[in-house]
Amino acid sequence: MLRDIGIQISRGHISNFLTKGNDVFHNEKNEMVIAGINSSRYQHIDDTGARVAGKNHYFIVLCNDFYTAFFTNPRKDRTTIIKILQQTEEIPYLINKDALSFLEEKKLKLSILGGLYPFLGFEAMNKENFLKELSRSLPELKERHTNLILEAGAIGAYSEQEDNVFDILVCDDANLRT
Repeated sequence: MLRDIGIQISRGHISNFLTKGNDVFHNEKNEMVIAGINSSRYQHIDDTGARVAGKNHYFIVLCNDFYTAFFTNPRKDRTTIIKILQQTEEIPYLINKDALSFLEEKKLKLSILGGLYPFLGFEAMNKENFLKELSRSLPELKERHTNLILEAGAIGAYSEQEDNVFDILVCDDANLRT
């Protein structure tokens, strides 16, 4: 439209104009999503692949009868979903009975599970501190196990929060109780 009326402007400049320096709009969106999550005992979530600047990402839809919110993320793991549900970039991590139960369901080795029992006495931590404690307790941990434990820690911390926790997450025609 701008080019049609004789204005020369790059796509990058238009993108920056629409996306940079608009914190007030991003904050408002976060508040609307939190209000939407709090408006119902259930949430629907779905995703589809999306290309962003030539790279694979995921387009995620979160909704219920009262709102719909859209997100584009490079990953679609459990920690990404929890970040969306909490509307924050930094999430806490905590090993508790929910986290251990998740890891048992994923059939994590008993030797690794045993190394996590000292975490039961810890408070929720940020990712950096959680990883430090994890490497101190289990120094030989493989990357895939570390990622699984991070997901479990995020689930554990999320399950203990009173705010923004709902009863049912509907996804891909399956109801998952939180």
